[in-house]
Amino acid sequence: FRRTVPAASTPVQRHLREHDWPGNVRELAHFAERFVLGLEGVAEMPSPAAMESDAAMPLPERLDHYEAEIIRETLGRNDGDVRRTIEALGIPRKTFYDKLQRHGIVRSDFSR
Repeated sequence: FRRTVPAASTPVQRHLREHDWPGNVRELAHFAERFVLGLEGVAEMPSPAAMESDAAMPLPERLDHYEAEIIRETLGRNDGDVRRTIEALGIPRKTFYDKLQRHGIVRSDFSR
């Protein structure tokens, strides 16, 4: 398609790992095409297994997990650029760095 391949979000990566792919290569190829074309669908949502495992966690733990996932995705979309990331998240710089430390996120892992 001569398009830049977008970065796979955490839910998409989870879907790739956890889906059974009953259609094998053909189903995977169709998924890849839809993903590259930016078409939204079921693949963007967490898998049922992931939702069940999250549901078993206490609310504070689920919120922490979700917050860390959002920070990672936003850092990835912004190539690790702190200014753009904190603008997108709408949080102060100090809060951002506190959250990175609390979640064990290394900003430089997202820099290109």
